[in-house]
Amino acid sequence: MENQMKDNAGSPSVESLVKRGCLFLEDSEWNKADEYFDKALDINPEHAPAYIGKLCVELMVRREESLGDYNELRQGKKFDKLLGEYGNFQKALRFADDDYKKKLNGYDQKIKENFPKTIPQRFTDEFVNGEIARLEKEIANCDAEITKNKQASDFWKSEAQRANGNKQKMVEQQRSINTNVWGVSTYEEAWKDLKDDSSFKSYGKEETDCYDKKGKADELVYEYKDKKTKYEAIKLELEQLAGISCLDRMDVYYNRVVKDMQKASTEDEFKSLAEQFRSLEGYKDSAELADKYGKLVIKAQYDKLVQEKNKAATEEKYRELSKQFRDMGGYESSAKLADECDKLADECVKQKEREKKARYDALVQAKSGASTEDKYRQLTQDFREMGNYENAVQLANECDKQMNILKKQREEQERQEQARIAVREAAEREETERRNRYREKKEKLKKSTGLLIQFGILFVYLFLLWGTRLIYHRFYSIRESILIIIFPAVLSLVFGIISRLFLKDAKPKLGLPWGTVFLLFGLAATTVTGSVWDGGGIVRSIISVILALISIFSVPYIWAESEGIFSSIGKTLGVVVATAIVGGIIGGASNNNSLFIFIGLVIPAIPGIIIMHKTEGAELF
Repeated sequence: MENQMKDNAGSPSVESLVKRGCLFLEDSEWNKADEYFDKALDINPEHAPAYIGKLCVELMVRREESLGDYNELRQGKKFDKLLGEYGNFQKALRFADDDYKKKLNGYDQKIKENFPKTIPQRFTDEFVNGEIARLEKEIANCDAEITKNKQASDFWKSEAQRANGNKQKMVEQQRSINTNVWGVSTYEEAWKDLKDDSSFKSYGKEETDCYDKKGKADELVYEYKDKKTKYEAIKLELEQLAGISCLDRMDVYYNRVVKDMQKASTEDEFKSLAEQFRSLEGYKDSAELADKYGKLVIKAQYDKLVQEKNKAATEEKYRELSKQFRDMGGYESSAKLADECDKLADECVKQKEREKKARYDALVQAKSGASTEDKYRQLTQDFREMGNYENAVQLANECDKQMNILKKQREEQERQEQARIAVREAAEREETERRNRYREKKEKLKKSTGLLIQFGILFVYLFLLWGTRLIYHRFYSIRESILIIIFPAVLSLVFGIISRLFLKDAKPKLGLPWGTVFLLFGLAATTVTGSVWDGGGIVRSIISVILALISIFSVPYIWAESEGIFSSIGKTLGVVVATAIVGGIIGGASNNNSLFIFIGLVIPAIPGIIIMHKTEGAELF
């Protein structure tokens, strides 16, 4: 710059102005320096040092020599292209003398040696500004979509509320109707009455649909809000990058990727780093780093394939690994491993053939021993799974045929068995019905027979009373006949009441059958009447009555303590005989009279006792 200034010694004012501008450059007063360089050019528009001064201002360097220092130029914020691309440098070369031009070309050559060969599109001002503009449009579109979907959400909410209002009106109307009919009605009852109404269901569906549409609109609002937030974050980052040079942008990106290198440990992370370094297109040592991480990716892939080879067990997997090893282009021992995988795949094929042969032989052997439908069915399926191996198809058809034969036999046997079961069940039902009919008839016969025997005992009792009188040629008078009938009946009624009061919780055989009551009361009545009419007297008559009552009350306990029918008959007969004899003697009745009474009353009593045991006390009433 000084040599060029000497060449223009005839213009001292230009020199002083350029010197003042250089002093301002040293103090980083860029605006003042630019002002003085412009003043010098106003005097001499072809003064090359003044243009170089303005270039220093533009690149924010404090001395001319810095134009040849790439690292110092990078300290500024405006350096993003070769010196020859700046207008002030071009004008300085145009007006410079040979020596100064050589010096300027030297600066330019030094910068070219360090300057990136290419600047990727993504780091240029055009790209960054274009992305900022695109993001502004996306953000505006998100705002429009948010507003639109908010309005849609409010609209569908109002429509849902309208449909719900119509439902509420119908419920209130139904409540009024129910109140007029029943006098009172709840909200739940009215709602229940309307649940099947077509209009009510239509309003309900409309309400549900509206809320569904509102929900979708709300989801879109949240979705576009998220997009807007992401776009704004990216736009903010790009705006920060827009304030620096393209080389500084590349530096920012480069430093960020270098920082990520420290955390990378997986194949995917290595692959991402390699791609990012390649995108820098040779900036600094990005090419070497891209190659380094590309190799790490290949190594990670190689190590992964080796691990998979150690775990592989099928032909398909070995074939796949062989192809992947060959795709690695001879990396380390990948070719050798590919050959090993091919051999292992071939061995898998041979092993599979051996297993198939063994399975086929086992099935053939199983077929020779098969005898059931299920076994032939399974063999049919197994042979068919072997495909066309040897004669597997033929054997499958044979097994299927034999299975169908056994199936038909089984179905025929099941049909015959079902027929036998149906015949047996029909016979059992018929036998059950016959036994039920027989049991019903038997029960009716038991009850009717018991009643007839009891009435027969009473009839024989009355008949023998009259018969004894006929034997002794003495007929009862009307008064005697009434007493003979009424007296035992009254005693029977009294004893029945007593037994109901004191023996009401006893077991069935403790209940006194009416046939036995008539028997015992008849005996007592005969004894008493024999005493009265044979002249026995009042005292004897009372004693006879007491003895008769003792015998009567002892009979139920005799039944309770007896284990069998014969024991009961024997004990009862003992009581009856004792009562008849003692009563006859004390009552003063003649021996013949007592004997006839005993025979006439005891013999008919035996069937009544048996019936009482068989029917568990069939009663007269």
